[in-house]
Amino acid sequence: MEQNNNTLKEEAEIFYIVAGNLYKDNYHTGDENDDKLFTVEKEFRGNNIAAIRKEAVSYYESLIEVMLESKGLDYENDAQAQNDLKEFFFSGKKDKHKKIPVIEYDRDFGMCLMLLFCKTADKPYITATGEKIYEKAKIIRYLGFQAEQQNQKIERNRRVEQQLLALV
Repeated sequence: MEQNNNTLKEEAEIFYIVAGNLYKDNYHTGDENDDKLFTVEKEFRGNNIAAIRKEAVSYYESLIEVMLESKGLDYENDAQAQNDLKEFFFSGKKDKHKKIPVIEYDRDFGMCLMLLFCKTADKPYITATGEKIYEKAKIIRYLGFQAEQQNQKIERNRRVEQQLLALV
């Protein structure tokens, strides 16, 4: 029975990631240069899951606070931040597909800041540019483009996280 408990605990071991791509101030020039983007990806790992969760949440919230402070605002709640920080993730511009010009897509797709958790056992896919992608990572906080579409998924992911935390 002890081995089953150890296996369950190993399966429940998680770490946190704060990741995202955001526009720097007033990106609305139409320029697609990378220097107009702010990218963050930081992993939080350790033996004390409560402490690493607290550290990851604190880091996520500090990024939001810095963006709000740049506008002379204070953090009230996620909904207020989502509304007040739109220029960091929404340009309203569309791009045409390079090979099929009749297809347009939102330039802002993927512009967001996320707090995610992932099982330690899940291995990342590493792109040719060295970017780590954890396909099974679960979003638990989200600020960014089309945030309202994430709400149901986030609630489900938070329940999964709580179940895993109860096992550790």
